[in-house]
Amino acid sequence: SSNPFGSFGFGQGLGNGPNTLFWNKAGATFKLTATDPEGQATGIFGDGQQANVINDGLFEITAPLTATGLRNLSDPTFSVTNNGVWKVTATTNWAIGISSLGAITNTGTIDVAAGGKATAVIIAGTGTTLGKSSMIKATSNGVRPSVAVEFLAGGSVTNAASGMIDGDFAFTERNGSFTSPGSVQDIDNAGTINGIVDTGLNADDVQNTGVINGMVALGEGADTY
Repeated sequence: SSNPFGSFGFGQGLGNGPNTLFWNKAGATFKLTATDPEGQATGIFGDGQQANVINDGLFEITAPLTATGLRNLSDPTFSVTNNGVWKVTATTNWAIGISSLGAITNTGTIDVAAGGKATAVIIAGTGTTLGKSSMIKATSNGVRPSVAVEFLAGGSVTNAASGMIDGDFAFTERNGSFTSPGSVQDIDNAGTINGIVDTGLNADDVQNTGVINGMVALGEGADTY
């Protein structure tokens, strides 16, 4: 669909109870485009909903100002599985692919680009797991660096042998009020990581049997590598 401003809350109708499912099947396209120069677009709001989102086709969100594929900051039971193409683009400002408190599994492609800052995946809660990956890519065309995976309050990431995680920062922890003082990042890489790995605070763990093309900055805490 096309909307001058683009704000669209699909997820608000997804989860009045558990086990609600949104499934974009193989060969199908879910597309939302904001056309106003100040337009913003959000594909799925998952706040407060117990739901499951599966994408096997093309899921595409585009806006001039800010674009977000999915946002869930309140429900750890909310799960997202992408086996297709998940594409989010913001022309001038900030693009976010998936920001979720729940589990995320990617066996397809998550491709996020922005004229300002691009963040492909935000892991928003302790215990959140980003499972095996095929491609997670963030591209910023502005002065701010792109981030493939950003931790807000800990979590774990497993990148399989066939997977690639790509950004100016492949991994980073957001500093500030959202960062939990006890949050721990666990990264297990058997594939390819392109970009800086910055684990930030606390006792984080990086296991690498694949390739990391970039600096590994373990930061503060009793980290292991």
